Amino acid sequence: MEAKDIPPPLSVRTLKHRRNVMTTGGIILVVAWVPLWDLQSFAPLGFKFGTTAALVIWGVMFSVLVYFTRGLALGVRAELPSWQQRFEVHLRKYKEGDMTPVPYAVARMNRRAVWTDKYLPLFIAAFSLLVGLSEAIQLLDIF
Repeated sequence: MEAKDIPPPLSVRTLKHRRNVMTTGGIILVVAWVPLWDLQSFAPLGFKFGTTAALVIWGVMFSVLVYFTRGLALGVRAELPSWQQRFEVHLRKYKEGDMTPVPYAVARMNRRAVWTDKYLPLFIAAFSLLVGLSEAIQLLDIF
C-alpha cells in the first residue's frame, strides 16, 4: 500500500455537513457581534423587522445549525472509528516512532479528521449557539 492509496477518513457528505456547520456558525457570530447592527434595525428595501420577525430569523438560523451539527456528529461517529480500526496497525506503528510514508500519512489524516473535521466545527457550533441565544434572549426583554 502507498500513501496515495489511503482512503479519506470521512465521507464527502460528512465533510459537507462540516462546511455547513462552519458557515452557519460564522453567520450567527457575525450577526451577533457586528457593532451597531442588529436584526431589528436592519431594513432591506424599506422593510423593517419587528421583534417577532427577528426571533423567527434567530430560530431559523439555530435550526439550520442544529440540523447540520447533528449530521456532522452522526457522520463522524459512524465513520471515524471504523476507519481508525481499519488502519490501527499503521497508527500504532506511528506512535512507536515509525516515520515511513504510510504510517505518517495515516496519522496525519487521523489528526486532521479528529481536530479539524470533528472538534473545531463542534466547538464553533456550540459557541455560536450560546452567543446567538444571548442575543435572542435580549430581544425577549424578560431580564
